[in-house]
Amino acid sequence: MSQITLELEGMTCASCAGRIERRLNDLDGVDATVNLATEKAAVRFPEERVSVEDLLAAVEDVGYHASLERATDASARVPRDIDPHSRGRS
Repeated sequence: MSQITLELEGMTCASCAGRIERRLNDLDGVDATVNLATEKAAVRFPEERVSVEDLLAAVEDVGYHASLERATDASARVPRDIDPHSRGRS
């Protein structure tokens, strides 16, 4: 099983999130959870039966847009004046 995060666009309510989640979960072997607040979907899928393109197309089929989550540099999220190894110690 592979796992990816999709960034979603166009959701305005919980019904939108539910519609996308149901459509993704209709695909063979897919386990998806959509988060309206973050506009993301966590998706586990069997690569031998479902492709990333299938997942993206499923979201598009119900009227929304999806893309693969952009990679972020973890160090960019840590304020520069805080030592990430100090664990809050002064």
